[in-house]
Amino acid sequence: MPTRAFLAIALDDGLRGVLAQSAAAVRKNAPTWRGEKWVSAQNLHVTLAFLGLLEPPALDAAQRLAETVCNDHSPYTLGLARVIPAPRPRSASMLWATVSDGYDETSELADELATRLVEVGYEPPAREFTPHITLVRARRPRPVPSLALDAANDVIASAEPLDLAMSVQGVTVYSSTLTPQGPVYDQLAFLPLRGD
Repeated sequence: MPTRAFLAIALDDGLRGVLAQSAAAVRKNAPTWRGEKWVSAQNLHVTLAFLGLLEPPALDAAQRLAETVCNDHSPYTLGLARVIPAPRPRSASMLWATVSDGYDETSELADELATRLVEVGYEPPAREFTPHITLVRARRPRPVPSLALDAANDVIASAEPLDLAMSVQGVTVYSSTLTPQGPVYDQLAFLPLRGD
């Protein structure tokens, strides 16, 4: 039976807590965004590669290839920057939390994964990879009030420094099961970063 799978960086409790508060600040200050598809705190992550539906042999092969990439990368620090509308401020279909520390390392990791995973039929996205955490997806693109964005970023600006950064020790392989209440993610494997 095929599995809907993706590779991601799981967030620690500190980052998830800050982002949950940022999301709540947006909902408080932007009523029209309250009913959109908000990502639950436990599901927040940085997607590195969405693999799609894979049969077990293909998923195993993808995991082995991803493991070889992780073996060449060292652990690093990932830090939160700010919340932005994406892809454009006046026509946002998502809100992203962007990355400060670890931007280059995350980009390199994602790029190398994309290059290797082509061997199992992975098709890299047409757009250049941008490290981010998706907070919400809108049913139709529209502006986000500046008051709401300011409130979200005030949460980040006032957070404890320890809650704004984490050590990335590896890549998580997730399955994603779609339900009427939203996707359910299960960890299939953890691939440590083993570089020197």
